[in-house]
Amino acid sequence: MPCADYIKGLVPASCIILAGLLGCDSGPKLPKVVPVTGYISLNDEPVAGATVVFISAQTSGRSAAGKTDEFGNFSLATYFNPQLELDGAEPGEYMIQVTKLEEGSAVPAPPPSDPSLSPQELMKLQTEYNMERMKSGGPKSLLPERYNNPKTSELKASVIEGMPHLKLELTD
Repeated sequence: MPCADYIKGLVPASCIILAGLLGCDSGPKLPKVVPVTGYISLNDEPVAGATVVFISAQTSGRSAAGKTDEFGNFSLATYFNPQLELDGAEPGEYMIQVTKLEEGSAVPAPPPSDPSLSPQELMKLQTEYNMERMKSGGPKSLLPERYNNPKTSELKASVIEGMPHLKLELTD
């Protein structure tokens, strides 16, 4: 029976070696995100119920979004797919869009998603769609119009590890 003992010891050792060679699949590798929090005011008054969107200036970056609480504070989250949303934003440069619609206004539905479009192209379509809805008597914006478009808002941010609480001061 010494042969049987040898085989008993060989099987577990082989499994360990095989597992080490193959590795463990932990699923798709996600980009690093860092916490992003901030405060939004309009003419020195907190803006409650506003949507803030950080649009990545990098072509490969993802946008991040959040909503202000009753005190004007927000935190961002990055959406990866219907089952995965991570708190924070990827490090990088961002243009910022801030919108707040009149209570009871219907929030416009985003244009149909097209998997061949980049996040920036999808954000551009959404922004254009929102602007058209507002011009055509759609939901009324409660913030100056320039903040509804990341290109005209002039709001920008650099997202880095350990960044301070942002303060976005909007004016009429």
